[in-house]
Amino acid sequence: MNSELRPDWLVALVNDPQWQQQQEVAWQYIYDERSKDAPRWVLDGLKQWFFTAIPTAEMIATPTVNHKERVWRALLEYCPVQTPEGLVWCIQAYMPSSCYWGTRLGKHQDHLRITVQQSFLGAIYSYPWLSDQACLDLFHFIYGKTFQADRRMPFDFEGKERPLLEQNTPNILFRLFLDITAWLGDADEREVVWYTDLEFLFSFLDQVSPELFTEYEFSEEELPTSDMHASGYLINFKDYRSRRRRYRKILRMVANQACYPDFPESQQRFMADYYQRLDTLPAHYQPELQGLWARIKQEVKEEQEVS
Repeated sequence: MNSELRPDWLVALVNDPQWQQQQEVAWQYIYDERSKDAPRWVLDGLKQWFFTAIPTAEMIATPTVNHKERVWRALLEYCPVQTPEGLVWCIQAYMPSSCYWGTRLGKHQDHLRITVQQSFLGAIYSYPWLSDQACLDLFHFIYGKTFQADRRMPFDFEGKERPLLEQNTPNILFRLFLDITAWLGDADEREVVWYTDLEFLFSFLDQVSPELFTEYEFSEEELPTSDMHASGYLINFKDYRSRRRRYRKILRMVANQACYPDFPESQQRFMADYYQRLDTLPAHYQPELQGLWARIKQEVKEEQEVS
């Protein structure tokens, strides 16, 4: 595979002995995880890419869209330089020529662009060799430090106008945020740092469909569809009930945080900060959410008085 695609700064980096030592440490994490299910030729390809920034011919061969998506994700997630500069180089050097359009969820979509965004939203955070700050820097690079409905990709994409982000709506981001319950309840679970980025979170939370916060639970026949479907992500009745239930679980943990003295410091700090943020929201901010928070605090208080 052509090594000339590497810019001078990258060639200098991969030839730096200290950098190579850092990669050796990180590679052990990758090997321990991927050797459980990946064949030897896959591991060899990932290792070459991770240490040299030169993918193997097998990694670039993409006969089907499913294979392409797996390769794109591997190129991103095991990119040797997990910085905005390194990932933009990776995308522009190896992905644009393979762009594939197809239908998914009933929409004609750019599979490559979606794969890129999904990696920045969540996948990169499951790798322990990246620091929390490095993960957050990458997320902010793509999504910004606060929610912007009209945000575009921060780099040129196939020589065209920088496209709008997809999967960048309050309802979808809220659905992803609810996965924080796994981290809150498990000290060994890796934190997805944008879930605890309160500046970003509260910049879109007031735009989430208010039906998810109301005291009244809609029946399937009553459930409004205009705001729920405005995100382009179909919310059915099962999703609606699940999201209501999961968010109430988070709020009850936050309101009742004194009952979790054995939680790690990071989880305790998140719950304390979230509590304070909810308690100091301006009056106009998502009234349904503030009403829900007041009700849950009262419920928790009454339960504590009884016990």
